[in-house]
Amino acid sequence: MNRPASLRPIALGAFALLAFCLGGCGLQSGQTIVKYERGKPPRVVKALDDGRYALYSSTDATPDVTYYVEKGDPIGFRKMSGGDNTIEAVAGDNPPVELSKEMARNYYWKYRK
Repeated sequence: MNRPASLRPIALGAFALLAFCLGGCGLQSGQTIVKYERGKPPRVVKALDDGRYALYSSTDATPDVTYYVEKGDPIGFRKMSGGDNTIEAVAGDNPPVELSKEMARNYYWKYRK
């Protein structure tokens, strides 16, 4: 099917925006250490190095928080106590961060040195 040439740039722009939103992490600096994806079980890992770790949602270019974490400390995502399936992000001894309940968001802990 042939489409008018004027619609091609719009279609390409919409496709690029969709790919960016679905891919996440596009503008977020750092190395992804652990991520939480809606519908998958949360997990916690050990930090590989001392340094600053930033928590991002897939829809944001700036971190929700940045914490210092020591090598071997837990970092990741877990269910909050209370049984309502709310997820929180954890990083060492820092205060946990309750994640947004918006269904479209995934979250990432990134190592920023």
